Amino acid sequence: PPYVASLKESANAQLKAANVPTLDLMHTYDPRYFHDLVHLNREDGAPLFTKEVDTWLNSLKKPAKSSSTS
Repeated sequence: PPYVASLKESANAQLKAANVPTLDLMHTYDPRYFHDLVHLNREDGAPLFTKEVDTWLNSLKKPAKSSSTS
């Protein structure tokens, strides 16, 4: 729909201002992975999405502080 670009731009600006990390997968997946216009199918699309999100979330983890005793 025509409003998506401006809505996305506005939302991304607000998220950036609040230092909220985002993952944009809007144009990532081939139509064959969708059940309908907006929902990924369970068999192929959802597992790809889950893997992508899991990788992204893991990339946001802060390294554990090492406890060194001297």
